Amino acid sequence: EQGQEQQLFDANSLYFWTQFLSDINWTEPLLIGIVSFHVITFLVVMYTRKHLIFQCIFATILLFFVRMGEQVNEMAALNWKKIATQQYFDSSGMFFSIVVSLPIFFNLLIMVLSWMKMSFGLMVDVKRMQKKRKENNHSDSKANESDKADDNAALEGTDSKKEN
Repeated sequence: EQGQEQQLFDANSLYFWTQFLSDINWTEPLLIGIVSFHVITFLVVMYTRKHLIFQCIFATILLFFVRMGEQVNEMAALNWKKIATQQYFDSSGMFFSIVVSLPIFFNLLIMVLSWMKMSFGLMVDVKRMQKKRKENNHSDSKANESDKADDNAALEGTDSKKEN
């Protein structure tokens, strides 16, 4: 495993990635559609940051699409001549994983980080409200003690008048 991890960061792997990306015809309609899909997905993710329910549904759809990636890749490999000028869809699914699934996971990561930020903000708000409520209860109890003391003093004053 360590040899594989080191291999990801050596000069040969950098050459592999640059070669892989340069071999792709990015002007092909299929790839323009995939890139457009990712741009639109990113914009939807950013625009709906504060709409938690929508984002949960959207994330589920995206995860389902990634989950179906193997089947989509197989179907595209069988019909590649109808949708592309080159055979991008290999049996290992590397093209689909890199060009389709990886950007989707990036968008899902943005969603999760957004949800975490929202959760932390809510926790801070709750703590502030608890502290404010505690301060209000504390000041109310002091005011009540003061009122009780005044009432007791008034009662003692009337009691002492009755005795005289």
